[in-house]
Amino acid sequence: MSSILFLCTGNYYRSRVAEIYLNHHIEQLRLPWTVTSRGLAESFSEDNVGSISRHAIKTLETWRIPIPGEAMARKPVHLQPDDFAKHDRIIAVSENEHLPMMQSRFPDYLDHVSYFEIGDLWLEPRESAMPRLREELNTLLSELVGIRD
Repeated sequence: MSSILFLCTGNYYRSRVAEIYLNHHIEQLRLPWTVTSRGLAESFSEDNVGSISRHAIKTLETWRIPIPGEAMARKPVHLQPDDFAKHDRIIAVSENEHLPMMQSRFPDYLDHVSYFEIGDLWLEPRESAMPRLREELNTLLSELVGIRD
């Protein structure tokens, strides 16, 4: 089984939507992939209350994507150096936000990461960010289906 790792700042909103959305569709299509997510920030914000952002939950509910119990219960997880070797693809959801974090925290792994450009809530409202994330995820999903064929 191949794996994809999504990165965002706090592993609370964008990367969690990507993880849950793709895992749902991968399961439906019976693709040999699994998706997880991690946060790049050295410390997570005290404003992130609970396991997953209410904005992530709202987005997934709007898209009619069920949120598995384990996804609702799992707290945000920090990226560790050994995560780079465990995944076939690693995608950070914002090059503007996350490339500087990668350069600072994980400079030896810069060539392991590709990027989307989906801004965090303080940069871009959910109403515009999440449809663009969905487009990126659907493009990736089409690529995964093509790999299978």
